[in-house]
Amino acid sequence: MTENGFTIVIQRVKEARSRRIALAGADDPMALEAVARAHREELAEATLVGNPAAIRATAAGLGLDLSPFELIESADAAGTTAALVGRGSCDVLMKGSVTSKDYLKAVLNEGHGLRTGRLLSHVMVAALPAYPKLLFLTDAALNIAPTLSEKADILRNAVETARRLGVARPKVAVLAAVEQGELDLARLDNYRKLRRELQHQAARTDAGARLQEKARERQFGKMMHNFKKGHFKER
Repeated sequence: MTENGFTIVIQRVKEARSRRIALAGADDPMALEAVARAHREELAEATLVGNPAAIRATAAGLGLDLSPFELIESADAAGTTAALVGRGSCDVLMKGSVTSKDYLKAVLNEGHGLRTGRLLSHVMVAALPAYPKLLFLTDAALNIAPTLSEKADILRNAVETARRLGVARPKVAVLAAVEQGELDLARLDNYRKLRRELQHQAARTDAGARLQEKARERQFGKMMHNFKKGHFKER
């Protein structure tokens, strides 16, 4: 792991106050082993929610001691864990054996107090052996066809996540996933507006960024010109 990878994130977690994870469906082997490791490495405490018998059976199969953890029996593990986080009894909501449908339904339930008024989006964080920094990917799971304003919210969520994990000035690359055919002009124009909006915000406080924006705008203008002439093809 490089010094820019998860080792820095782990160190930051250790230096912060202790957090408590609420694991929904704690009989999932990988999830249970993960929270046990987090506890062992003094990263977090955990509350295990679900079927106690199933949780104990999974722990026995993994050779894990459950005595450090709080167990809560619930037929609605997703709803119970969401409520625990919403009222402040726990800090982090984690998915175990519950279905994605039930998990997201619990998160979106306004009664659980997790909604912030902002668009909910997915962010994946990866540390790659051949890449010196953390890599963030968004949104690969929740928003299928976001509008321009929703795309801006998705990027703001990802940038905020990166900053909370120690990346002071995240670098953003906006991609359009097209498997075949050509990129249509409307989509390119959409991404152009998004890029200009986000870079305009950064340029307000960074004179160097303003100069870079002008250079990128000229480069993008050439690409749009070529596209209109029919020279831009999806490869």
